[in-house]
Amino acid sequence: MSDNTSNLGSVITSPTARKLIYGVYVIAVVVIGAIQVAYASVPAWGGQPDWLTAALQVTASLGIPVGGLALVNTSNGTSKDQVLAKHALLTPSEQEASENAATSRVTGDV
Repeated sequence: MSDNTSNLGSVITSPTARKLIYGVYVIAVVVIGAIQVAYASVPAWGGQPDWLTAALQVTASLGIPVGGLALVNTSNGTSKDQVLAKHALLTPSEQEASENAATSRVTGDV
């Protein structure tokens, strides 16, 4: 099975736009959730209104594409700092062997 998720990262290429989407979504979920808790805890208000039920369902449904967007734009590999920190602990001969192996992977000589 091939991994085609790298193509999905081009849906919204701007990190600023993605941050805005994530931020607006989180704020909306927190506000709507807080309103729902308020209605649930004050019986005198007569229960949860229909608009709130719909808003909760819409925000739950929007979690799928927002989460998917975050998933395709998140690296599951090791960071450059982690690689360099591990590399620094190696002996000089181990460092050379590691560098040669990495070069072979990049050039396709594996």
